Amino acid sequence: MNKKSMEIYLEKCLNDCFYHKALPGEIIDILNQSGFEAGFFKLFVKKLAILQGTGYNAVKNASFKKLKKNNDLWRMKLCIKKINIRIIYTYNNNGKAVLLHAFFEKNGKNVSDYSKHSLVAESRMEDIKNGCKGWIR
Repeated sequence: MNKKSMEIYLEKCLNDCFYHKALPGEIIDILNQSGFEAGFFKLFVKKLAILQGTGYNAVKNASFKKLKKNNDLWRMKLCIKKINIRIIYTYNNNGKAVLLHAFFEKNGKNVSDYSKHSLVAESRMEDIKNGCKGWIR
């Protein structure tokens, strides 16, 4: 799948979501040339449906988890073959998920430290609170 096709498909996937404008680029950068784009998008649509359908209760599914060091951040796990993506999200005042930041999670003993990714997500969360542009819905 080429980059333009991924952009178009990702835009369709995110059509009913709140997200930071940098998120699609982060996902595409991870997926680019992986060969697993189609499988990822199928899984992503499924996980988004769970998140949107259950809200805070999504954490009952093993793919969703509240981050320990920040009361306002959660993560979505998306694993397909060698692609292991995490998306950090929060909830707006209406209880709707807001996707903040995507990154590649390392496998094995060197699991990614969420602290630097949490900082990115927290900065984007502040943008929401301050009414900054850069949010898409």
